[in-house]
Amino acid sequence: MTNQYGMLIDLNRCTGCNACIVACKQENDLLPRLNDLQGAKGFSFIRVECHGPEGEYPDLLMYYLPKLCMHCADPPCVEVCPAEAIYKQTDGPVLFDREKCIACEACLEACPYEAIFMDREQEVARKCTFCIHLIQQGKRPACAAACNAGAMLFGNVADPKSEISRTIKKHAGSCFVLKSELETGPSIHYIRCGEIR
Repeated sequence: MTNQYGMLIDLNRCTGCNACIVACKQENDLLPRLNDLQGAKGFSFIRVECHGPEGEYPDLLMYYLPKLCMHCADPPCVEVCPAEAIYKQTDGPVLFDREKCIACEACLEACPYEAIFMDREQEVARKCTFCIHLIQQGKRPACAAACNAGAMLFGNVADPKSEISRTIKKHAGSCFVLKSELETGPSIHYIRCGEIR
């Protein structure tokens, strides 16, 4: 059986603590430099959006929505890259070869999830790689490992016996992917918290 890596994010568990963002920055050398014009926050391959409150008091709902590269089955960024700097591995992750990047920004425009960034200092695009270097060591991506709430479950979705596959099946009625209408086949799944579109 071949691996097909994916992630399941339980929006009922996410507390918006930003531990995933801090871990991502540290693991991928994205910590801001003193002369960083973007300020102390710098940038990260993952962002956490706050939604709400929704509803009427006292029945209010607020939730946090972590977003990162969707590692699509049919990634638009790969299709448009003229330098073949972005490519998809057979086991799922969409990876990036910095040596091939010509900084044309075609991938930024093609990505419907706004998950690719330009590193202006090095003049190359940057994106999440699912921490492929950690996966190759048998570890989880830094964001999933740092999640204190246990909201991020990473694993092999091709294995029906894996924890992630069993959890997706268990919550089939409340699982969704972002922008499903685009048919890019995201590898990031979410467990619904309230009415999320």
